Amino acid sequence: MIKMSFARQICLAYKRQQERTQAHAQLQEQVQKVQEITAKKNPRKKKVEKELDELKKKIGLVVDKERNIVTHVYNDDNILKNLKDKIGQLERKLDAYIMLSNSSQQRAQAIEEKIKKRMRPRHYELIKSQLRMMEDKYQKIKRMKGIDKERARVLKEKIEELKLKLEKGL
Repeated sequence: MIKMSFARQICLAYKRQQERTQAHAQLQEQVQKVQEITAKKNPRKKKVEKELDELKKKIGLVVDKERNIVTHVYNDDNILKNLKDKIGQLERKLDAYIMLSNSSQQRAQAIEEKIKKRMRPRHYELIKSQLRMMEDKYQKIKRMKGIDKERARVLKEKIEELKLKLEKGL
């Protein structure tokens, strides 16, 4: 079904209700005409048949208007049911995604812990000594004139990254 704004839905419902009321009024008028004609002593057969045919049309119109309203309500109920089903499906998918995400995070943490436990102290000391050497080189480069400041800045960033890794346990 085409998506419509709430205001448009209300306008259409109001229009359908007006049409229904108008059809009922026309039916009542036709019933009164038939009653008036048949109340006469000698009604003409053609006139009675004509008014009865008109009465059948009015009854058909009223039935159509009623059917239009009932069908629309039924369609709204189906749409509502479909939307509820879709919401339920999305909730189940979201729950599954959250569970998967949590288990993925737990696995990643477990792997990190294993890596940290396996990291040898000797390896840790080697990285620490390399970091000290890089810091010394940085200090020498910083004192020299004519050195590219951009390269010095990049070296300083790498040193800071290594320090952070060592602090976190790599």
